[in-house]
Amino acid sequence: MLDVVLAVCKHEARKPLRILDVCTGSGCLAIALAKSFPDATVTGIDISTEALDVARLNAERNKVGNVEWVSGDALDLKTYSACTSSQFDIIVGNPPYVSESEWSQCDSGVKDFEPRMALVGGQDGWQMPRRLLETLRDAALLDSAGIVGIELGLSHPEILAQELSSGCGFDFPTPFLSVACQRPVWEFPRHQWFSVKDYTQRSRFLFAVR
Repeated sequence: MLDVVLAVCKHEARKPLRILDVCTGSGCLAIALAKSFPDATVTGIDISTEALDVARLNAERNKVGNVEWVSGDALDLKTYSACTSSQFDIIVGNPPYVSESEWSQCDSGVKDFEPRMALVGGQDGWQMPRRLLETLRDAALLDSAGIVGIELGLSHPEILAQELSSGCGFDFPTPFLSVACQRPVWEFPRHQWFSVKDYTQRSRFLFAVR
């Protein structure tokens, strides 16, 4: 995820970037971006105050000062009113995407140390990421030439692309399956959606370029 976002940010580095990291957790992605682009304004959002305490400590240890931390639910529009920036050039996120069945199979080494809400994204795992993208759309957070990218579970980029297209009349390119719908849920032309594979060559990230 970081490698892709860094490449995108370098391409957009002609101006001081406004970067939003939703579901930031311990802040690793936000801090890495803030450190790589010291002129950027980076905002990290998480519902867990404990996670944000860790993020602040990590930022301090890495001597990063150009990142702000906002406590709140990423699915609540009111959360974004606390951000310094009203719009962003880059929006990234690592939302919960584990399915209920996957969670039930996790051993105690995971369940005893990881909060359920930080991992489970709904019955099939992709429901929370979908709601997150819809919230970001409704909050009008993405700049007119912005980029959004989120990490997902296996096969979720293809599924979520179809779900987000319910209501528009276009096809997604390979590897996305063709869909037929009536109105766009997110205003991106078909050629501007793309998935990115991880180091194991499995599709794990969904990006859209406005």
